[in-house]
Amino acid sequence: MFIFLHAISCVEVISELYYLLQERCYGTGIRVFLGDRVLVFNPATGVEEEKGLADLKNGVDIKTLTMAASRNTVDSYLRNTSKKLDATTVIFDNVDNHGASDDEIIQWIRRSQRFKRGKIYILSQGSALIRIR
Repeated sequence: MFIFLHAISCVEVISELYYLLQERCYGTGIRVFLGDRVLVFNPATGVEEEKGLADLKNGVDIKTLTMAASRNTVDSYLRNTSKKLDATTVIFDNVDNHGASDDEIIQWIRRSQRFKRGKIYILSQGSALIRIR
């Protein structure tokens, strides 16, 4: 019974986060459809493994920078996004971040050598969508 109640609360949290994401992306022209994972056969191990997909069905991955205050956080987010099969764009949500300014995040993104195959944007603290590269 506890597991069932826990699963319901997780679903409620996910739908609440989805609604918040939809609200933030509304004015930017980004359509919000949640992605998931796929099974991929690994020939080296002979086993099917789960591979993550981008957060949104159109290849957009959202990274929320609530308390990010270092270049390493941004760099690791870009590394994780580069491993996702269908990720073409990453958006750093910096709206609620009090640990770093938009300018600092932009500098860290420009210095990073990760996720070269796609576009990188920042949703600034003023809720403007700015393309970085």
